Amino acid sequence: MPAPHAPSPPRSRPPAWAIALIAAGVLLGVLVGGVIVAGVAVRRSAERLIDAAQHDLPAAQAAGAAFGAAHGEADCLHQALQQVDTCGQLELVCQLAATVFAQACLERADDDPATCAGAPAPGQPGTEAWSAEACAARGRTGDAACAALFQKGVLPACRGEALPDFTSAG
Repeated sequence: MPAPHAPSPPRSRPPAWAIALIAAGVLLGVLVGGVIVAGVAVRRSAERLIDAAQHDLPAAQAAGAAFGAAHGEADCLHQALQQVDTCGQLELVCQLAATVFAQACLERADDDPATCAGAPAPGQPGTEAWSAEACAARGRTGDAACAALFQKGVLPACRGEALPDFTSAG
């Protein structure tokens, strides 16, 4: 009969500070890895956003100018609102393209005094109220995308503010 094995001595557990140090190292590694992955994702998203803007904004400006040359301001507004309706809430380039379309279109379209009626002058309060009223008159009460279109596209056109030439950028 083989000799019985002597029981092995009980293992000593590492001290708490060593366990905490290992856990902190693992956590730090996970955090650094997460930051690197997030940075790569943000950079790729920014590159896609810039690429889309470089294509979509010149196209929107050219389309708006062409549409405005053949239509009145009411048609420009209708078309721009249809375009903004296709944009999701986070599709910034789409929303900006609709705004650029509106301003380019209004610059070329036959004037309609109703388009800019009541528009506040530069530096004057009332932009939000004016855009809210303009949207409500079109059945779009509380429509944030409509209000943004009027504040950032229509109002500058009403004030005669020049739209940057996106068609020559490249």
